[in-house]
Amino acid sequence: MVGIPSDAEVECAKSIIPELKDKQSFLTLTISDQCFITHYPKSQLHVPVGRWTHVSFAFDIGNECQVLLKDSWCFLLDGIMPEGDIYLQLHEGEVPNIPHCLSYGDIGHNHYYQSQTQEVKDEYFTHHTYWQLTLH
Repeated sequence: MVGIPSDAEVECAKSIIPELKDKQSFLTLTISDQCFITHYPKSQLHVPVGRWTHVSFAFDIGNECQVLLKDSWCFLLDGIMPEGDIYLQLHEGEVPNIPHCLSYGDIGHNHYYQSQTQEVKDEYFTHHTYWQLTLH
C-alpha cells in the first residue's frame, strides 16, 4: 500500500538517512506488513517499455534504520519466480555475496498497478517486431 507519512516519521527518517535530508516529498510504502519511507520517485517519460528498476535509500519505520529499496515492475508471466524467493533459495544454498532481502512483495492490487503498454496498437509497434511487450 502507498500512503503519506506523518511529519514526525519524515523528521525521523531525515535524521537517520543523510540522502533524505534535502528531499521535500515522501511516500510510505507497506510491503509484507513492513513500512518504509522514501522520497517520491522521478518519472521517466522518454521510454515506453522496460523494467523501470529504481533504487533509493529508504527508512524502515519498524527497525528505525536505513535500507536500500529496489522498486521494479515484475513480469506477469506464469512460471516466473519472485525475486525475493530467488534470494531466499540462494541464501539457503549458502551462495556467497548475495544481498540480504528484508522484504518483498507487490504494492497494491494488480488492477491499479498493472502495465497497459501492451494495449497500445499503433504503427510503430506493428512495424518493429523487436518490441516484445510483456505484462508487468
